[in-house]
Amino acid sequence: MLKNFSIILPFLTCLTLACGTGETTTGGGGNDDDEDIFVDDNDDELFGIACSGELSLTGTFVPDQSVPATDGCQPSGTWAVNADVLDLGTCDNMDEAVGEYVYTVSVDSDTKEQTINYQGDDPENPANLKVSSAGSTCRGIFVHYIGLVELNVQPFLNGTDLSGTATYERFAE
Repeated sequence: MLKNFSIILPFLTCLTLACGTGETTTGGGGNDDDEDIFVDDNDDELFGIACSGELSLTGTFVPDQSVPATDGCQPSGTWAVNADVLDLGTCDNMDEAVGEYVYTVSVDSDTKEQTINYQGDDPENPANLKVSSAGSTCRGIFVHYIGLVELNVQPFLNGTDLSGTATYERFAE
């Protein structure tokens, strides 16, 4: 029994002391119990990300008139989202991500299954699309793959207004 513990002890010590490079921060990031969080300075390089930045999102929502208005998230309709550079971060440009993204969302009233059509749909540049309930509002989670770029567009719906941010990551070739 003691022999097995001597094998595990270095591993537990490393976990406790957060072995590796990077920095340790306390609290923040949604961690309610204010315990130390390990942040690795080399995450972008580790995952092959050449640069990353952030875009601001604004836009409008036109609801599907056939869906009765009720409390909570009712995403059926047209989401027209405009993306503009908020922070270039480590990128020199994010030109391929700036512009308008239009999605048409419908929800089956019986199964609650979503159908989302992206008006820029391109088999060469696929997208993962969904809408989730964020309390009493809706949040779009629209992830686009444009060549070497992953664009995570997350607008929040407030009445007929859309706002939020998008993360931009360009991967190394």
